[in-house]
Amino acid sequence: MSPISSALTSTADDSGIDDILQWLAGAPEILDDAHVDSLFEQLTLLRQTPLPTPQRVRLLDLIFPRIESLIEHEHTSLRDLPLPISRRLRQRIRALLDLLEILAQDYLNTLALLFDPLNQPPANMAQTTLRRAILLLIWQIQLHDRISATPRAGLWQQLHSTYQSARRLAVERAPGPQNGPSIERIYLNALLLAAIQPSSYTAEELSFVDHLVRRLSPPLRLEDTPCTDAAACFWIDPERDTPATALLRRSPSPESRIWFFNSSELARLISELRQSLHQGNTPAQLDLPDFAATRAGQGVLRRLETAWGNPVKRKFPRRRQIYRIRLHAGLNTLHRLLRKGETRSGSEWMVTNESPDGYALMHVSGSTSTLRVGDIVSIRPQQAATPGESSWHLCIVRWALSDNPEHIEIGLQLLSARPMPARVIRAQAKEDTQTPALLLPATPVHPEQTLVVPSGLLHEDLRHVVLMIEQGNLSIREIRTGALREQTGAVEIFTIFPETP
Repeated sequence: MSPISSALTSTADDSGIDDILQWLAGAPEILDDAHVDSLFEQLTLLRQTPLPTPQRVRLLDLIFPRIESLIEHEHTSLRDLPLPISRRLRQRIRALLDLLEILAQDYLNTLALLFDPLNQPPANMAQTTLRRAILLLIWQIQLHDRISATPRAGLWQQLHSTYQSARRLAVERAPGPQNGPSIERIYLNALLLAAIQPSSYTAEELSFVDHLVRRLSPPLRLEDTPCTDAAACFWIDPERDTPATALLRRSPSPESRIWFFNSSELARLISELRQSLHQGNTPAQLDLPDFAATRAGQGVLRRLETAWGNPVKRKFPRRRQIYRIRLHAGLNTLHRLLRKGETRSGSEWMVTNESPDGYALMHVSGSTSTLRVGDIVSIRPQQAATPGESSWHLCIVRWALSDNPEHIEIGLQLLSARPMPARVIRAQAKEDTQTPALLLPATPVHPEQTLVVPSGLLHEDLRHVVLMIEQGNLSIREIRTGALREQTGAVEIFTIFPETP
């Protein structure tokens, strides 16, 4: 019998312990569905085995690294997911979420020993147990975010409660293993990720944001008083099942005990990273993944500066609506639609609420496999009399949620009610290629014309760009680009001006 097995069975004569240890010693490293099922069986067996709390924690600690490897593998595999994700993938994620929930609860069930004055728990047991419980809860939130699903009810409140237990035991700021992040740092990182509205990002973008937060590790502290800089101030009510909320968007209840933190320093660090990349530094030099150098990565950095530095408050109230629309996705599809009026493809959606600058939609029928957060779409009410170009509204997908395979909701920001098809020809390009684009007329809100193009085609302050406008009679202009107004992995939107001699 091994020393670990001897120590674990010295106070409990049960074959269940040996079965668990034998499985841990001989379990294959293949991280597949069968491995998840086997881990579930071992946790069930452990629950059924009577054990003193210290021995139970030691077995949980042996199982924890297996779960950690599964999470790392799953985060790596969740890339470029369709909406909604497949039923098989959802079932696999559901099984993993159940596994995380059970292990987290088993760790939390051992906390009674830590608060018992008549017992002396092993050294570092409080920090290790609470640290792992918090990680297991956060991994559940992150998996929900990766598949554009809503975290289960009670999950955020359970996370807040676990952090409060760490504060009561005064272990929240103790360094982790190998001088790793403290419990408070891990908790704050989760709050920062939730503050950016994860449903507004793809799975790959969320992995990038997670890397940024851990890489930068800004000096954040939870305070009992509001921040002096209200623009970057967030608050948490630990008694509610909600993440952090921007103070600019909503004020907390005066009767509640509230925690505050300020993320302005993180926004400043993000700005410095973006400028360093713009100046020619490579992601490797900045200890960043290669994704940081892509157009999608640069777009994420721009959005994070705003999300953590000065969150945007909703401009208009939303009104509930119920009417059906037709939706087409993708720049090339929309360009063809506006030129030829083809309407046979696309999907059908129900408008659930709207405001002057956007819509919330619920999917009714049709394919959504090409739909992604950050892409552009064109919508038109089903009852529109004619397929005229002016009846199509151009929008960008801001967020997406899908809690089951048959249900998708998306949020759209209105870009223009009168988009025009165009083609771009770069005078300095090696090949005389014509790239589909969309021209958006000036409005009172945005007095300059703007141009929607595929990501990577143009850049700011580019001269001598030829623009062919394909609405009515063909019109050819020479333009220059101005500021970059929007940047995602799919499209970029530039202000444009007539070229001057």
